Parts: sequence; structure tokens; C-alpha cells
Amino acid sequence: MLSNLCLPTHLSRLRSLCLTTVFSFMLPGLVFAAGALALFVMSYIPLCTQIGHAGLHWLLEFLAVFGTGHPLQGLLWLGFSFSFVAVLFDMFASFHTVQEQHER
Repeated sequence: MLSNLCLPTHLSRLRSLCLTTVFSFMLPGLVFAAGALALFVMSYIPLCTQIGHAGLHWLLEFLAVFGTGHPLQGLLWLGFSFSFVAVLFDMFASFHTVQEQHER
């Protein structure tokens, strides 16, 4: 059972894991949305129309590779993958912090 002294430490680690999960899941979506928006705006510039359209097509094809033909599924899989790796890294870092505190 957790003692009252360890409870704030465990709650802060849980809060850290939750924030890491949410932000790392959102990161690929924000990056791809920013890229898609930039390419969309670029497609309205007269000299860059073809580059913007080709870039948007390439971006959707790239996401479709990860989503077995569906760009939205690809974006979700990238978000889950980023989130999983970030949570593992956060747990590893917090474990090493605890180990260093016990060595002192």
C-alpha cells in the first residue's frame, strides 16, 4: 500500500505520464496540419500552384502508407506510436530519477 508520503510523488508521476501521452499524441497531428495548411496556402500562389497540389498529394499518400490506404488512420497510428514511445521514455527517465535519489 502506498504511504501518505509517497502519494504526491506518485500523483506527480501519473500527471506527467498523462500530459506526455496527450501532448505526444497531438504532436504529429499538429505538425501534419501545419504542413498541409502551408501547402494549401502555397497552392493559391500563382507560381507555386503545382508545388502546393503535389505536396498535398504526397502528404496524403505518406499518411495513407501508415493507415493501410486511409490518411486519417495513418495519422492516428503515428499519434499512437509517438505517444507510446514518449510514455516509455518518461517512465525510463522517472525510474532513473528515483534510482539516483536512492543512491544519495
